Amino acid sequence: MKRVLFFILLVFAVTSIFSLVLIYEDFEGSTSFPDGWTQNSSYVQNNASNANSGTYYAGMNRADDWIQLPNQDKPGDLTVWVRTSSDPDNWIMAIQKNTGSDWQNVKLVTENGAGGEISNSYSQIEAQIRENQNNVQIRFILQSRSAGSC
Repeated sequence: MKRVLFFILLVFAVTSIFSLVLIYEDFEGSTSFPDGWTQNSSYVQNNASNANSGTYYAGMNRADDWIQLPNQDKPGDLTVWVRTSSDPDNWIMAIQKNTGSDWQNVKLVTENGAGGEISNSYSQIEAQIRENQNNVQIRFILQSRSAGSC
């Protein structure tokens, strides 16, 4: 089965209010998500031609796929590298946070077939999570996707 959408998470950091790196993940060394990460229908694969650096990367293919980080205490800004597998594709991915019972969009990332800037070349994305409380949930969720659109 051909993977139509290829969302790549690679080399990202969540910093605290005081600019300390709380978490750094490049997914190198295993095709499993690191301890504490959760996901819905997402994957880690080993393929140097698709990775930003190294050989491993994480991705999502379908609407409602998501990848969630371990809970973070007082997270600040998040930096992530993103690309699509083919160009143009047509998808919207949200970076979300949850401090209670509801997920809130922090940033929408849109592929160029859907009117955004993301293409099949890596782009660095930054999102301001900035919460001054503990146990903040952060996730990436593919909110919409339509294959073959341009």
